Amino acid sequence: MKGITNISVNIFIAALVLFMLPLPIFAQQGERKFKNISISSYEISVHEFEKPFMKIDAKGTKRSYTKVYIINLKGDFGEPSAIPVDIFIGDYKVPEYGGTKDGIYFRIYDEKLLEDLENKQFSYGFQNQKVKTFKLRFTPNALRPFKKAEGIGVISF
Repeated sequence: MKGITNISVNIFIAALVLFMLPLPIFAQQGERKFKNISISSYEISVHEFEKPFMKIDAKGTKRSYTKVYIINLKGDFGEPSAIPVDIFIGDYKVPEYGGTKDGIYFRIYDEKLLEDLENKQFSYGFQNQKVKTFKLRFTPNALRPFKKAEGIGVISF
């Protein structure tokens, strides 16, 4: 009976060790995912709507837009399954973005916002807290005239 108890205890300890080992490994992988986030460049394109596009703005007001600016950020934004990254231009947090093969894209509908963000630095963070600010600045005026948007990010009706 004593031999069976020792075997059971040894099996229990071995199982416990096996289940406990992966936790530090996963923590290191998660940490690694966030260390390499970078923004190397960006492009701005514009799509003009055939008819006005109605959208509710950040203040809850229904507005009509005639065009949308699509900003494509090139860089490394971590693993798709990782905790979502918050992208900032100055203090403006990009509310929603999508993925591309070499980065992410997001839309800006209000041309005044483009002007307000002029010369602001890009940064990233998690849960509304900035972690790192990049040297790269958002300078839409230097990129005008914008090319016509095609493909990802263009809204179709």
